[in-house]
Amino acid sequence: VARGLVPDGSPGDHFLLHAPTPGAPNSAAAPPVPVFINEWMASNSGAVADPADGRFEDWFELYNAGGSTVDLSGFTLTDNLNDPGKFTIPNGVTIPAGGFLIVWADGQPEQTAPGQLHVNFSLAAGGEELGLFAPDGTPVDTLTFGTQTANVSQGRFPDGAEPPFLFFAQHTPGAPNTAAGANQPPLLS
Repeated sequence: VARGLVPDGSPGDHFLLHAPTPGAPNSAAAPPVPVFINEWMASNSGAVADPADGRFEDWFELYNAGGSTVDLSGFTLTDNLNDPGKFTIPNGVTIPAGGFLIVWADGQPEQTAPGQLHVNFSLAAGGEELGLFAPDGTPVDTLTFGTQTANVSQGRFPDGAEPPFLFFAQHTPGAPNTAAGANQPPLLS
């Protein structure tokens, strides 16, 4: 990982560059990463306590479906796909292969807890958007969810799967999603 100006020589802040380019033009392009917004709870009124302050706050989980650790330094998270740079993930945040990262959407990015993030936005129980973007603004994973039920999470099953999203009576932040008790679409024959 390197830092540089994009385009070369431009005024402004240095970008985190995922690939050093000595003797060549700088590129803010990020390597493709197999990270998914995997599970979320936008109406947490007593299901999962935030370890930083003990309060019940919105959360979502990122899942690394790949076979190696993913460095999310400089990637961004948002609850508004028209504003992809709403929260920049700090340097050094990684997700191990097959691992999870819990993100507390509590509007308190100054809070810290080992292996977790706190972002500067919260989720709407009435439904909204979530997005993970590479440092160059390329979408990594985006989704829109509808109305949520208190203390019921929604997400992908199995982990990293394409929609439809399922509702989970048994929420599993930081662990594989389970379909036990999930509200699944009916099978038509």
